[in-house]
Amino acid sequence: MSRILQKINKSSCFELFEESFPGLKNKIDRYEHLGFSWGGYGRLFIKEEKGIALSHVAFLKRLVFIEGKRYILGVLHAICTKAAHRKKGFASTLIKEALKWAEKNQIL
Repeated sequence: MSRILQKINKSSCFELFEESFPGLKNKIDRYEHLGFSWGGYGRLFIKEEKGIALSHVAFLKRLVFIEGKRYILGVLHAICTKAAHRKKGFASTLIKEALKWAEKNQIL
């Protein structure tokens, strides 16, 4: 089972992101300085061991209008796994959890 970001060390997530998406931490810091907050825009699914984030999947919920009709879309975002822990199915498991959560919450 994954854990949400607030229950694990936030810096551990940033280490995972920095390994997977080099330069992301600096961009997040820069945008937060401008008043845009990071996080709170979706549901995070994180595989962790001993407080260390090993794999991450975010599920973002977006409202769109197509030909005047309102739709809620689900988007899988920032899927990553630490290099030393790849090929173990962590991200696949998190994706399945995210899709089950979305279905339960009537997003799919």
